[in-house]
This record gives sequence, structure tokens and C-alpha cells, in this order.
Amino acid sequence: METKTIQLNNLDTPYTVDTYATFAGNTYTEMLCNDYDCDYDDLDYEVNMQRVVVDLAQASIDFILENHDIFSAMQLVRTHIPKFYNYTTDSYVADLTVDLAKLDAWLKANKITTQIIQEFSNEFRGYPKTITPSESLDWQVLYYLKQEADADEHNMNLWDAERQIYADHSTHKELTLA
Repeated sequence: METKTIQLNNLDTPYTVDTYATFAGNTYTEMLCNDYDCDYDDLDYEVNMQRVVVDLAQASIDFILENHDIFSAMQLVRTHIPKFYNYTTDSYVADLTVDLAKLDAWLKANKITTQIIQEFSNEFRGYPKTITPSESLDWQVLYYLKQEADADEHNMNLWDAERQIYADHSTHKELTLA
């Protein structure tokens, strides 16, 4: 099996780890309010957002590996939490190992030509993303993800994990159970 490893930023894919709006910890907050029979304003807790983003990124990576067999490995390199969420959101970069034979088979089965990839790369270059792929393989992988990614299923998977992730990285003052 011939493979090649590239770096991938999730901002260049349909997959998000956004904690500003998408995975904001609402399920954890609701659980606390239900457990303690209190209002949100009664809660006093702190969240280690860096650890939350790392765990969301790992859950995203696990989802990608489970749902895309053209990738044989994916390793988290770094995460990023922006100071302001005006133009960007939480993200991660990962080393992604691509099974070249499986990618080639997908390209052929879907009649994806070099011209289609070139047109996609020309269109994609206009977006204000964090990286600009330089090799043909990078563009092929991004095109594959654009076509095959199931962002809704990804988000459902992360929402299932969200409550536990926030619970693992939150501390709160003791409240009296109702």
C-alpha cells in the first residue's frame, strides 16, 4: 500500500470544531442546570477551552478515520483558538496519511479528471482559508472531502461527545442539589 502524508487544516474541509456557536457546551450547561435545578445565571464554573478544542479535534479526527477509508492515519499536530471570532473559528491541523490507490480508485470511479481538480483549485484559491495546498494530491483530497464529507453526521457525532468533553475540562463551585 503506497501512502503519502499531507497536512490538512479542518477549516479547509466541511468539518468544524467551532466552540463559539456549534459546540458551545450548551448540553453540559443544560445538564448542570437540570441536575442542580438552577438557572444558568446561578452557575459559577470555568472551562479549559484549549483542552475542549483538543478533544473536539480528536473526536473529529476519529470520525474522519472511521468514515473515510482512503485515509489510513491522521495525527493531530496543533489546535487554534482565535482571540476574536469575527472572521474565523476554532480549528486544528493534522497530518493525514492518504492511501494513494484508494484515492485513485475513487477519482476514476467518479470520473474526476485533472481538469476538474484544476477548476476546483482555481475556485478554492479565492477563499480566505488558512492554508493553500500546493500539490495535486492536496487538491484531490480537498475535492474528495468536498464531495464525500457528511458534515451533519460529523456534527451529530461531536454533539454526542460534547457533554462529556466539557465535563472533563470544567470546574464549578459546589451547588446544592435540589
